[in-house]
Amino acid sequence: MAQWSVERSDTGPGKTPRGVGEADEGRVRATVVDERLETVRVEPRLLRSSREELSRLLIEAVNAALEDFRARRFDGEAPDFDLREIIADLQKANEQFRRDMSQRMEFAADVVTELRQAGVRVADLPTLNVDDMVDEVTGLLRTVDEARHLGDEDLTGTGEAPRASVRAVCVPVGRLKSLVLDARATRGTVELERDVVTAVNAALDDLDARTRDRRAESDVDPEAVKKQLGQLRERNMARLESYFRALSDVINGIEPER
Repeated sequence: MAQWSVERSDTGPGKTPRGVGEADEGRVRATVVDERLETVRVEPRLLRSSREELSRLLIEAVNAALEDFRARRFDGEAPDFDLREIIADLQKANEQFRRDMSQRMEFAADVVTELRQAGVRVADLPTLNVDDMVDEVTGLLRTVDEARHLGDEDLTGTGEAPRASVRAVCVPVGRLKSLVLDARATRGTVELERDVVTAVNAALDDLDARTRDRRAESDVDPEAVKKQLGQLRERNMARLESYFRALSDVINGIEPER
């Protein structure tokens, strides 16, 4: 199991967040700053392990450090947001709003029925389709989110150290998937640590570049999305105002039968 060295993860005010990851009870350690591998430390005796086992431990420590960094990155700051979570929250809010409005409209309908039975003249109540109001917004956000993540699952970034002594492959969202070490990489810990940092960071850079290219191909125009959201907001506010204005007219127009 990977372990994190909390005491070395700087998260205080004014400090650069640093993620730290460990494997094999601390015999392999990694630190991450600004989404890039800063250092790797390997106990010399592990060089006697198979290259496959050493690679597995390095992957475990590096990914733990990356996760630790991301967990600490926004400490005290605004966190990154996920459109999928926003969509889910909007749908929950819509469902609650729909239930509340349905209950109020049913209650109002019952009151109107009783008033009419008592000889009071009451106009028909206005109607409001709440689902359409929020579905348009969630539909737009979902389209944007799908475009932003279109095909991300098949994206990979590759990198290698000089002379290809270490080769790394990273996948979204910035995780080390594989690490291939050849015999030259395990001749000494200094060379191994240096080459792992070089290869992993090259793979992360490559993944970022490919992700940016994919985003550019998605044809999502932030300004156009902002404009559409603004138009939806204005239209929905107009719907609500129209509904409550009509409801007020019904209430003000209540009068006994003559």
